[in-house]
Amino acid sequence: MALRSWGEREYDDDAVGVGESTVNPSSSAGSSVEDSGWVARVSVRSSTSFPLFSPPPSWHAETTGLQALLPGRTYALTFTGPREGWDPYDGHVYFTADDLASLGPGQVWADGRAMNRDAFDELVDEKC
Repeated sequence: MALRSWGEREYDDDAVGVGESTVNPSSSAGSSVEDSGWVARVSVRSSTSFPLFSPPPSWHAETTGLQALLPGRTYALTFTGPREGWDPYDGHVYFTADDLASLGPGQVWADGRAMNRDAFDELVDEKC
């Protein structure tokens, strides 16, 4: 599980698309003290909640930079999970500080937009 960030000028043509530009969330090109995030090598088999920049201490997350949402940066929260008898699944969500600030009560950010829990559940059912 990881939370990574990159700035607007860190592009790679072979990367995952976000908006109208392509960026590489795993690229170290242009890394600076502005980067913020963490990486944890854990196996989580149930739902868990925690503040974005404070994964549980038992995860022994390796942090990078200031642990805060920074303007002008795109963030990627990624994870891989097990599925009994199937290939593992990968999940990712891309967002900015402005995206999260735009959320209203009871909303979540998924698929590049704000939505309520019912819409999120429908989205998951469609994708799975």
